[in-house]
Amino acid sequence: MREYGHTMTKPSDARAIPTDLDERTEAARAAFELPAIAVAITDEHGEIVQFAGAGSVAAEGPQKPPTPRTAWRVASITKPFTATSIFRLRDAGLLDLDDQLVVHLPEFAAARPFGGPVADVTLRRMLLHQSGLPTEAPLPSWAAGRFPSLEEILAAFPDTDVAIAPGEGFKYSNLAYGLLGEVVARRSGVPYVEYLRANILGPLDMPDSRFDPATPDPAAALADSWVTSRPLGGSHRPAPYASLNGIASAGQLITTAADLARWIAAQFPGGPAAHVLPDATLVEMQAATAVNSGPATSRTLGWELTTDLGGPVHGHGGGVFGFSSYVAFHVPSRTGVIVLANLWPSRGAAPGVAADLFADMLGGPRRAAPAAAPPPPPATEALPDVARPFLGAWFADPGFPVRLEWRAGGLHLLAADRGEYVLHAPTRLRVEGPDRLRALDGRGAGELLVFSDRAADGGWSRFEVGGFVYERT
Repeated sequence: MREYGHTMTKPSDARAIPTDLDERTEAARAAFELPAIAVAITDEHGEIVQFAGAGSVAAEGPQKPPTPRTAWRVASITKPFTATSIFRLRDAGLLDLDDQLVVHLPEFAAARPFGGPVADVTLRRMLLHQSGLPTEAPLPSWAAGRFPSLEEILAAFPDTDVAIAPGEGFKYSNLAYGLLGEVVARRSGVPYVEYLRANILGPLDMPDSRFDPATPDPAAALADSWVTSRPLGGSHRPAPYASLNGIASAGQLITTAADLARWIAAQFPGGPAAHVLPDATLVEMQAATAVNSGPATSRTLGWELTTDLGGPVHGHGGGVFGFSSYVAFHVPSRTGVIVLANLWPSRGAAPGVAADLFADMLGGPRRAAPAAAPPPPPATEALPDVARPFLGAWFADPGFPVRLEWRAGGLHLLAADRGEYVLHAPTRLRVEGPDRLRALDGRGAGELLVFSDRAADGGWSRFEVGGFVYERT
């Protein structure tokens, strides 16, 4: 069953498949102010058992609701494909998960052991986001609208820190997964994208999945997309398109709900796609390995595992200019959920919709909207002069508002009051010089916030961290 209309349903063995998916999808579109959203529920055979699309994926002309073959950038959902490739090479005897990265990329020996030894960066830790590597290479990327090539990333190793001690904590790293893609290329002998096409996308019958926007079939055209405008609360604006270039294996995939249904089916042991990964390897890849952000959320070797929705649910999200996405699956009922939207950032729309669907299907409690962590109490001591130039409200395109405040005896980067999805907050900060702070925890742990452009009042006007530029508001 590979051709669909706007909304379709067929029988399924999944538990409590909702009958109001159209209404849910439209409600989510309105609540999160999305131009368009597509939601699919899938089965163990790689088929969509229920699909709903709301809004329009066309910037001009008549309304164009999403279909199962509408293409979307799915960003970090690329990472489980990369992890699968690493496991395939492991099963073929071409590498070991506990190999040091320098075994496969000797150039990495030039990296700086700021937070821990270069030799402690292993493939397993990279898969788990425990490598200690920075979020991005120390090169212009997100704010520049252009991502570095692999050659530029390798050449920048002498300026690349191991930001925190490998193995000591969760630190999300696009750079780590970008380098895993190069490990795939070197060990397989073919470029990463070619390896994926030959060993995963082709065998799983995912014909519309690709790494660039072009397609010969208009039915699988890439959706038009938008980013949050500045200031917040304004109308959206068209999203730029920027290839991830050297970190394609961390987030460049373009695909459709129909193709992702096949990908989800490949995660079920004993399913039709056992030739991609054997059952024993699937079980190994999906086993909880490290605590992520709480007792109900763990990391596996390629997935996030959530246990508070009525059963174990594996998932992964993605966000890139103009696109937000989430895929999830429940192995016992062999059910999957796909949520795709053409706005980023989108306040957690995709993972929230997926979590609610699984909670209802599995009989678990719905997750409450995540409350912003209470800020540290205001400082009672006098504000040090060294802290004054950093304080204030800041904003990074395409929609990340934060505040930098002196609280509880130290500097803190905090989420804005609106509760938007933010990348680099909250975190404690340490002064490292007159124009730089170091993040002590969170996504940017171990990385520098570098400030520039003094204002007339002596305060800084902008800072950079993780490839993003924040400007004072």
